[in-house]
Amino acid sequence: MLMIFYGLTLDVGHTLREYMESRGFRVVYKLVYEDPNKPVKPYFKPRKLASKEAVEACDFKYPTNYGLVGFNKSDIFDAIYGYENAVLTMTSENIEFLRHIKTGYGDAVPIIGTCISLAGMKELFQGKKEMTEEEKTDRLAMKKTVAQTILHNRHLFDDFLIYDGEQSQFNLSTLKIQLDSMIEKAKEKQRRFLDTKYIEAPYQGKENYVFFSYAHKDNAIAKDILAFLQFHGIRLWYDAGIEPGNNWMNVIADKLDNSVGMILLSGKNAVASVHVQAEIRNALEWGKPIIKINLDDSKFDRGIEMYLRPIHQLNYGEIEFQPKNSILNMLIKLGTKKQISKNELSENAQDNLFGKEVLS
Repeated sequence: MLMIFYGLTLDVGHTLREYMESRGFRVVYKLVYEDPNKPVKPYFKPRKLASKEAVEACDFKYPTNYGLVGFNKSDIFDAIYGYENAVLTMTSENIEFLRHIKTGYGDAVPIIGTCISLAGMKELFQGKKEMTEEEKTDRLAMKKTVAQTILHNRHLFDDFLIYDGEQSQFNLSTLKIQLDSMIEKAKEKQRRFLDTKYIEAPYQGKENYVFFSYAHKDNAIAKDILAFLQFHGIRLWYDAGIEPGNNWMNVIADKLDNSVGMILLSGKNAVASVHVQAEIRNALEWGKPIIKINLDDSKFDRGIEMYLRPIHQLNYGEIEFQPKNSILNMLIKLGTKKQISKNELSENAQDNLFGKEVLS
C-alpha cells in the first residue's frame, strides 16, 4: 500500500520516515535539483541530487523553496497495487499531484495532512544553530501555506497528523501512536481497493502512451477495460483528462497525435459517435496503429471499415479469458495475476505493440 503525508518538515518528517521504515515501509526518495542561488541545508539524510534536466524528465515534479523535486510513476506503482508498502512525503508546493492521486484512486491511497502548531515549529527550530533567520521565516511561511491548503482542500485528505511540541500530548513519541492507527486504516482501504476495479487518471507524463477511444455510452465497459490494462502497467490516455476551460477538440487531437497508437472500443455506440469516427479518421491519417476491441458486430461506414478490416481485432469477451490471444499479447502477457515487469514482458509484446514501449 502507499501512504502519502503532506506538509512534513524537519524532525517530524525524520521521525516519521524512520518509524515507517521500521514498520516495513519503503520511503520514496525523490530526485532533487538544488538551485545554486537557493541553498538549503538537509538536516537529516542527504538529498538524492540530480540535474535539472533529469528532474524535469520525471512523471511528477514540483518546485520547492530550494529548487525542483521529481519522481516517477514507477516509484509508487508497486505500492499502489499492493506489492509492497511505501510512504511518500510531500511539501506545500504539490497540491496538483494530490488532486491527480485522488482523481485516479479515490480513498484507496490515504493522503494525510500534517498539522504543526506555531509553538511546535519554533521548538523544531531549537538546536538548529546553523539555520538562518531567513530560512526560519521561509519555513514558517511554508507551514502557513500547508495549513491554508489543507483548509481549502479538505476533501483531498483522509486524516491528519498533529505535532504541537514536546511538552504537549502530540509530541514526537506519540507521533508513532497516531501512525499506527493510520496504518491500520490504510490496510483496510488497501483490501477494499484490491477487491474493486479502480481506474487511474489519464496518463499525463512524457513517456509513450496509448490513446483509448470509446463512446461515452459505453463508459462502464470502458472503465472495466481501462482498469484491466492499467493493472498490467499500460500507460493510457482517455478523455477524462481534459481540464475545464480547455478546447477539448484541440486537447484530444493533441493527445492522439502524441500517442504511439490507439485502442478502439468498437460497438453500436461508437459507430453512432461522430467523435469516435473523427478520432479513427485522424488516427488513420496520422499513421497510428489501431487495436480494435469489438463489443458487437456493428460496422462503421465503408470508408472507415475498409481501413479497419486488416487491423488487429478481438472481441470484448476474449480480453481476460484467452491469455494466449496473439493480439492482446502485444499489450500485455495475459493470465498473470501480478504486475508485469519489463523483464517478464516478452520481446514480442514489448516491441510489436505500436513499435514502442508503453509499460508503466
